[in-house]
Amino acid sequence: MEQVDWSSLHKILNDATRRNILELLAEKDALSYTEIMALLQVTNTGRLNYHLKALGALISKDDQGKYHLTERGKLAANLLQTFPERTPVERKTHQSGLRMVVAIGLLLIGILIITAVVGIFALTLILPHSDTGSTPDSSSSTSISYLPVLPVALAPLPLGIAMVAIAVLILTRRVWR
Repeated sequence: MEQVDWSSLHKILNDATRRNILELLAEKDALSYTEIMALLQVTNTGRLNYHLKALGALISKDDQGKYHLTERGKLAANLLQTFPERTPVERKTHQSGLRMVVAIGLLLIGILIITAVVGIFALTLILPHSDTGSTPDSSSSTSISYLPVLPVALAPLPLGIAMVAIAVLILTRRVWR
């Protein structure tokens, strides 16, 4: 009995177009290049040539230009019929729904923090604080200092930016798969 190279067979059968070619040839016995193109609705000849070449020893071409399954091809087609393709199982919708809620929550909280920081920073510019404690409308020449307020106003900004970034990563599925 001949040895089967399972990794090569897996590579060959891993593509839907190649599986369809094998199934068509198993059903119709022999097909021309144009018949295969028409049945598969392939418009790119280069793509079809690639797949026919990838099928290698599973198919052969006769003198009339028709493709047939070889003995190996018949075994592969039989394998496809015995183990039909399964549709992928959807992930639990609960997990993806939870991911969406967390991402939107982080996004909203991050935007809220960024907005608050910008608002506080704007207020520090509008309402100056003096070192002497005099009111802004007094005519004394006091030096205005923003330094005590700025660190407090800008402190949450990195947290807000980080929350928005994490939310974007979650939504693009780079985190929490």
